[in-house]
Amino acid sequence: FGSKAKSVIVTVAKAAAFGLAVGAVINIVRGAFLYGGRYSSPYCRGDDVDRYASGRCPVGYSTASHKCAGQVPLCGIPESVRSDWNVGPEAPPRVEVSFDGSVCSFVPATAFEVAGAVNINSSITNDSSGSSSNVEGVDGTSGLSDCVSRILSSGGCDAYNAGSLFQYDESNGGCGCCSTPQVVPLGNFSAAVYSFRTTSAAASSSGTTTEAASAVPQHCISGATIHYPSIAASADATFRCDCGSCTDCGNGASRYLDWSGPFAVSDAEGEAAVVGNTGAPLYDPVDTCVCGTAGGMACEEAMAGQGQGGGYDYDGYGSSYSGASAATVVAGRGTSWAVGMIGVVLFVLVGRR
Repeated sequence: FGSKAKSVIVTVAKAAAFGLAVGAVINIVRGAFLYGGRYSSPYCRGDDVDRYASGRCPVGYSTASHKCAGQVPLCGIPESVRSDWNVGPEAPPRVEVSFDGSVCSFVPATAFEVAGAVNINSSITNDSSGSSSNVEGVDGTSGLSDCVSRILSSGGCDAYNAGSLFQYDESNGGCGCCSTPQVVPLGNFSAAVYSFRTTSAAASSSGTTTEAASAVPQHCISGATIHYPSIAASADATFRCDCGSCTDCGNGASRYLDWSGPFAVSDAEGEAAVVGNTGAPLYDPVDTCVCGTAGGMACEEAMAGQGQGGGYDYDGYGSSYSGASAATVVAGRGTSWAVGMIGVVLFVLVGRR
């Protein structure tokens, strides 16, 4: 996400790989973000050409009319959606990258029959196909979610390895549980090795209640297409997060985002997933604002409009929200890191897990 558009030049190697013209310019608009979790793709772990030119990394978009471009704009989630949100033990587990740019010896997942579409209301549609293709508001497609559905319908990967590891290869559709814990690096980002993790298990390990880790989210990214686990559909469904143009966006604060939605989780859930966690954080603390509110807009753009100087020199929400922030953050492979900045937490590798 960024306050300015970003351009990427296609190199010779990438042009050959994706069938593009050498030197072609890819424009990444303000408000673009990468989906995470099962709605991501191995290619989303690569460079900007992998992400935005391959057509194999799902990219979403937020509204971009608010002043503080360094803040992700949020809308309230409709009650019709919240009441249908599955937070019980039967809700699907989270999917996260264990080894990017890697493959394993795997047992192929069998195909499964997809249930018919169920329309809950005019703004919610069944996403039981498990594919990111042809989803309104999403550019780029991936078969990762379909792979996840096939594995879960077959009983998961616990019988094959202790880490519940599985592979998905975007280049050939290779999908299945790893038969050994050994992985082989590829040198590119066409495939990755993933694992499952449940939020309730993370909460229990940190000594908090499972109820705190299972609260239904209240906010989603303004203008984006949101994936969520639907009770009525017995599968994931999508809805459009819509509260208008979001010109006024205040109540700025750091909130924990789940980029598989994407949506904001409660502070209790976000903090429970951090305390005592030795793996990658489940959620990203990100600078946000709430559409329809005017107070608390503390950024350079808002200060300038009030005749004041100072504020934060934001040029974006992060490298995956189209632009670079005022802080530089180094991220390791498969791990997320955040930096504190005058009480505001910025995260610059959003949506990449």
